[in-house]
Amino acid sequence: MEFGAFLRVLREEKGMTQQSLADRLYVTRQAVSRWECGARYPDVLTTKKLAEIFEVSIDELVSGEELKKDVDAQPVLDKPVTNFIQTALYAAGFTAYFMKSVFAVQSFYPDPALSHTPAGQIGVVDIISAVVIWINCIALAAGLYYSLKNKLSPVKIAVIMSTFFWLELLRIIITWINMNLTGTGYMGIGGVMEVFYYSAVVCAILWYFLKGGQYLRFVIYLSAVFQTYRIARMVQMGMMYYTDLGFVTRTVSCIGLAVWVILSVYQTVALQKKRMRGVVIK
Repeated sequence: MEFGAFLRVLREEKGMTQQSLADRLYVTRQAVSRWECGARYPDVLTTKKLAEIFEVSIDELVSGEELKKDVDAQPVLDKPVTNFIQTALYAAGFTAYFMKSVFAVQSFYPDPALSHTPAGQIGVVDIISAVVIWINCIALAAGLYYSLKNKLSPVKIAVIMSTFFWLELLRIIITWINMNLTGTGYMGIGGVMEVFYYSAVVCAILWYFLKGGQYLRFVIYLSAVFQTYRIARMVQMGMMYYTDLGFVTRTVSCIGLAVWVILSVYQTVALQKKRMRGVVIK
C-alpha cells in the first residue's frame, strides 16, 4: 500500500478529517490532501509526528505495511478497550448459555404429572438440543478465557465463532434423520435452505479467519442480519405467548444468540482493519 493510501486509511480509522489532522500538525488541509494523493510527502519531523498520532512505527508509516507478522500468533483485538468489549461479550454469552444448560438439565426431570404424557417424554431431539447448548457454553467459556489472556488469534476465533453454526447444522441434520426414521416428518425446502445456509456460513468463517478473502466477510455480515431477524421473531413470539418461564428462557436465548451475532461482526471488522493496514496473513 502506498504512503498516501495508507495515511488515508490510518486517518479514517481514527475518525479524523483532513482538516483535523492538519490542525494537529499545524499545516494546511491542502497539504494533507496532497500527501494522500501522492503529490507531495511530509518532511522528516512531520512524518515522526504522524507516526505518533497514529501509533505506528515510522517504518510502517513510510512503507505502508508492518514488519511481517504471523497473525495466527497475534490477538485480533489487542487494544485494552476493544479487548475489554470482546471479553464482556464473551462473559454475557457464557452466562446466557450456562443458564440455558441449567434449563436443559431441568427439562430431563419433568413434573411427575407429565411423566406419562408426550410433554414429559425425552426424545433424541431433546438430547441433541441439550448437547448443542453445552458445547456452545464450552466454546464461549474458551473464548472468555482466551480473551482475558488477550490470546484470541484468528485461528481460535475461527474455531469458536464457527461452533454455533456447525452445531446448528448438525442439529438440523440429526433432527431430519430422526424424523425420517420415526416417520414423523420430512425435510422440506426450508430445511434444505437451512442446511445450505449454515454450511456456507461455517465455510465463510473458517476460510476468512484462517486464510483471508476480501468478500467472504459479507457472508458473515449477511448471516448477522438473518440472525438478527431470528432474534426479532423470538421477541415477537415471546410477546404473543407470554408465561413467566417462557419469558425467562426466551430472554436468555435472545441474549445468547445476540452475543454470537455481535461477536461475529465485531471480530470480523477488527480483523479487516488489520488487513487494511497491511498486516501479512500467513
